[in-house]
Amino acid sequence: MCLKNQFLKTFCILAVLIASAIIFQEKAPIILSSIKGLGWLAPILFLLIYCLATILLLPTMVLTLAGGALFGPLLGTLFNLIGATLGAACAFCISRHLAIDWLAAKRGPKLNKLISGVERGGWQFVALLRLVPIVPFNLVNYGLGITQIKFSHYILTTFIFLTPAEIIYTYCGHAGMDALTHPTPLYKNTSILVLCLLALAFLGYKFFKHSQRNSSFPLVSHDLITGSKDNDGLADPSDMLRETEKGREHTLSPHNNFCKKD
Repeated sequence: MCLKNQFLKTFCILAVLIASAIIFQEKAPIILSSIKGLGWLAPILFLLIYCLATILLLPTMVLTLAGGALFGPLLGTLFNLIGATLGAACAFCISRHLAIDWLAAKRGPKLNKLISGVERGGWQFVALLRLVPIVPFNLVNYGLGITQIKFSHYILTTFIFLTPAEIIYTYCGHAGMDALTHPTPLYKNTSILVLCLLALAFLGYKFFKHSQRNSSFPLVSHDLITGSKDNDGLADPSDMLRETEKGREHTLSPHNNFCKKD
């Protein structure tokens, strides 16, 4: 039943995206010419909107895709990185200097683990959060504001380790716009082929995670991935290490069916 609901949800999302793409294809030249007609104000306005969306905890994925569609893969990546970093810096400063008492009063298990992770790993823990979004990007910005990490380390790590994701999402936005405004046969459209490869990679990753969660002998238990052992949604790295060691011992145990001789 759950799989059926997931399929229906995916089908509805794809239907909406396809319908939106068809409608947008007709209006794309007008929209692009209007925005590009702003000249040098266009990137400034884009950066302000991106920064504000980050501060207000609004989804920024759409803006990242729009950056690629409007400014191309190179400038789009640069503007997306600057916008995301500026927004992250503003949220961090708001948390550290204006709302630290309020946030400290709201501390729960998630925030405590975030703080302890920064205390143990410093900028490396921040880099991990940027590369692997265990916690949503916008929430991390405010949470890290009440930790002891230096602002310079925070902002530099954010800029550097956001780059891979921004490159991918920006190119997706550029490729989507290119496919809509310059329709060509599928086998000749490099952008569409790249998007298909990225989609296949994403689906493969989701399938791998799903199979691991439902496996009787997963590489990493579902509880550790979701953090459901203590219901805080963030797994402890030390717990993950212990669980991996247990799994290795279980595999090598003479009582394990995998090790029994015929």
